[in-house]
Amino acid sequence: MKPTLYANRVRKGALGVFLLLIVVVVFAPGLSGAFIFDDYPTIVQEPRVHLSDFSWDGLVDASFAFHPDGGLPRPLAGATIAANYLAAGGLAPFIYKATNLAVHVLNCGLLFLWLKVLFSARQSVVGSPSTLALVIALLWAIHPLHVSTVLYVIQRMEMLWVTFAVISLWQYSRARLLQISGTPGAQKHLWLTALAIPCGLLAKESAALIPFCSSPLSVSFFALRQQPKGGLQLGRLYRVPVFFWAPQRY
Repeated sequence: MKPTLYANRVRKGALGVFLLLIVVVVFAPGLSGAFIFDDYPTIVQEPRVHLSDFSWDGLVDASFAFHPDGGLPRPLAGATIAANYLAAGGLAPFIYKATNLAVHVLNCGLLFLWLKVLFSARQSVVGSPSTLALVIALLWAIHPLHVSTVLYVIQRMEMLWVTFAVISLWQYSRARLLQISGTPGAQKHLWLTALAIPCGLLAKESAALIPFCSSPLSVSFFALRQQPKGGLQLGRLYRVPVFFWAPQRY
């Protein structure tokens, strides 16, 4: 690797870490807060999500006991809630809120990776795609609307399904670029696109909207007329008329 290329990667990596630290600093004052609102009936007053000793059976039971508002179980979110209780040795709001913040930072990083792919595909983008993606991801991450989600423990389910939504759209974008350019390797990204959907459903059923996000993406950034002639045709699934758009915020 050339020294200049290596130095550029180190500089961009350091900038990315710095921006993620900004996100942590912005939300850190709220980590000392208490449980609020629906945190009480769903977490504090629900003994089934209080995992005192680790066992796979106990973790599964605690995961499926997490169903806010008496709706469908949300086992992925429930598993993280139970793990928080186990790690803290009890109901320590700081641990729960810090986990929410960690998920938010992860989503910020995933959003950067997705935006970088999109901006790299557009020749009309002014400046470095990486820099532009970093700035937009940072602005999204520190938006005041996210305060009530990051510091409201029960909203973990919202944050986690968005995690898989961004992963799915990121992988779909990579696949479409490979298909349009005729480069092999799109199929694995399309499988990851599809796999992220059931994973998101384990966090919240809102993940069922993920496929409906790809048609506006195709119209905005990719030419639908350039469809692959062979291979996995998952890209065609997203050509149906779209009437819903799941906004990439909580």
